Amino acid sequence: MFDISEYGIFHGGTPAVVTPAARCAELLAAARGALAELARLVSDGVFTEVPDLAVGEFVSDLSRVVEDASAVRSAALAVVDRSGVARGQGYVSTAAWLRDRTGLDARTCRDQIRTARLLSDSYQATRDAWLSGEITTAHAATLVRGVHTAMKAVDPTLRADARRQSEATLIELSREFSVDHTIAACKRIRAAVDPDGLRASALELEGKEFFKLTPVADGYLASGWFTHLNGTKLASILEGRRNAKYHAGQLSTRQDNDFGDSPEAHNDCVVRDEAGDRIYPDEQSARRIYEQNAIVLNEIADELLNGGHAGVIGGERPHVEITVNLADLADQTGHGELTLIGAQNPARFTPLSIEQIREHACDAHVRRVVLKTPTPIRHSDAEPDDEYERGHRHRLIEWLMRAPSEIIDYGREQCIVPSGLRRILARRDGGCIYPGCARPPQHTHAHHVQHWADAGETTLANLASLCSTHHHAVHESDVQLTPAPGKHPNQPGYWTIAASPGGSRGT
Repeated sequence: MFDISEYGIFHGGTPAVVTPAARCAELLAAARGALAELARLVSDGVFTEVPDLAVGEFVSDLSRVVEDASAVRSAALAVVDRSGVARGQGYVSTAAWLRDRTGLDARTCRDQIRTARLLSDSYQATRDAWLSGEITTAHAATLVRGVHTAMKAVDPTLRADARRQSEATLIELSREFSVDHTIAACKRIRAAVDPDGLRASALELEGKEFFKLTPVADGYLASGWFTHLNGTKLASILEGRRNAKYHAGQLSTRQDNDFGDSPEAHNDCVVRDEAGDRIYPDEQSARRIYEQNAIVLNEIADELLNGGHAGVIGGERPHVEITVNLADLADQTGHGELTLIGAQNPARFTPLSIEQIREHACDAHVRRVVLKTPTPIRHSDAEPDDEYERGHRHRLIEWLMRAPSEIIDYGREQCIVPSGLRRILARRDGGCIYPGCARPPQHTHAHHVQHWADAGETTLANLASLCSTHHHAVHESDVQLTPAPGKHPNQPGYWTIAASPGGSRGT
């Protein structure tokens, strides 16, 4: 709450002089009170007593209030971002702070902060037009992002003037027309300064090469940009691999599903996809190449991972981690979990079918992790009826039980956390456990909650994942880690963090 008592009122006689900060607090409190009363009236059904035309006017006026509030909020957010308030409160970024305070998703928070930064730094005319109610939130966000992207293709010595001219033109347009016109105008500006539409995208990282994997609902979306030289290297590798697989009979120039099942399709008539959109011959060929590129890249990834040429993470070579209960694998029931990589993943794991796991288990390094409360393997009441299936199940269990076991509790034998225990710790915590932090496991330390020097043990129940920033915060401030009630040490969310007058020690 924006508290008026923190800023005070100066009494220089009569009447009292209210400071600008105190006046801001008063107005915010009045607005919150008015909106709360308005919400109560709406909840009580006030609109049933108001003519529909009046309700329409109400919506229009309320939208204007929301726009004004959004403009003020964006200006304030820029101040918070510049001041370092978020980091001072233990957050690694303003986006993490905003997500924790508002409950918004990470992408929305990043977009709002980026817009606030641009408006504060280089597009103050747009900010002022928004604050004065001349343009809307959508106008302001579209304008600054569109112009900022287009200007990356302009010579740096001319960029400032070009930006000011473009901004002034778009503000005038946005005052009169909807945001659709602003979007169209931004596209025209970008086309004028970047006719082929490629350079601005290529300069997304200020002219540097980049490759990005973005998590989506059921996989990853790849995007990036390379120089001509490095792009040709990659294209040559892909073409060589595709050519070798084609001559080996592993790829075909025509896929079974390229032309559909209709007789017209096989007579070289119009070919359409599942949505009914037409697919032209050159598009069909391109689609085949794209699919084959994915196959080739998957093979290259397998070779690097299996050959030990993919580097080192946490003291061991990178690997794809799939976790499944022994009982589920033996009985072919339930599902396993694939550990996702990357801090931007909204979830740490994704389900994987038993069929997929059994396929990968044919050529995989299996580790047997024994917990204190293992899942029992079902016995006679779950035995398959078929004698061959029973024998196959027993052989599978015997093979799995011979897999090397993994120690997860080292007690007082050693202080340094071994790679196996660190791997399980990373799987449980999924990265830094400090509230609002999204640092991935590879950027965290293994923190002994009870100090090793104070008889603390190297066990899963005494370890927590903390990034460097929050590791220092736990050591230096009154932060206490306590086990969550009812949680087992191997379960996600095992630790809770709260302030404690006594402080916290650890390594």
